[in-house]
Amino acid sequence: MNNYPPNHDTMPTGQPASYPGMPNQQPWGQPPLMPQPAQKPTRSRKRFLGYIITAFVCFILGVTVGHGTSAASSTTDSTSTTSNISTVSTSTSKSTPIAVATKAPAPTPTPTQAPQWKTVQTITGNGIKKTAIFTVPGDWKIAWSCDPTSSFNGQYNVIVTVYNSDGSLADEAVNTICQSGNTSDVTEEHQGGDIYLEIDSEGSWTLQIQELK
Repeated sequence: MNNYPPNHDTMPTGQPASYPGMPNQQPWGQPPLMPQPAQKPTRSRKRFLGYIITAFVCFILGVTVGHGTSAASSTTDSTSTTSNISTVSTSTSKSTPIAVATKAPAPTPTPTQAPQWKTVQTITGNGIKKTAIFTVPGDWKIAWSCDPTSSFNGQYNVIVTVYNSDGSLADEAVNTICQSGNTSDVTEEHQGGDIYLEIDSEGSWTLQIQELK
């Protein structure tokens, strides 16, 4: 039997004849179709999917961090408020009490001592004597005293005359007899300035010049 393939020239037009083991034929005049491998995802698609996943993860993290920050802020505000309240309470409790002005008691007036006559000069002598010039105020006293036993007859004159410093008569202050029962007295003068005294006597005597102080 003739196993040669049929002559194409004798084959009718249309598709060529097939024989066992011959691959599928394409329409006449076209190359046979080759099997194509399964297409894998392109690099651009992978990158796009990566962007989507990254954005989703960032969104989740942002929401989580936002909630945590809000909670922390709320806690901080609460702590700050509590601290402020504590500070105000402490400041109030430690505030210095306001001093209340009290009226000072009126000072007790010191009693004014009434002026008293005080001896500022003492002059003693026997017989006749003239003193040095000294100054007296407008009001002063002469306190005199004598001793009757200083005379042989037990009595004698005591005369005290006041003269101004220019020698003019100011006053006859004392004119008495010193004897038992009349040995001292006081006379008050009312002329001031520079003066001196003249004493006439036959016995001993003592004069005290007194001023009001």
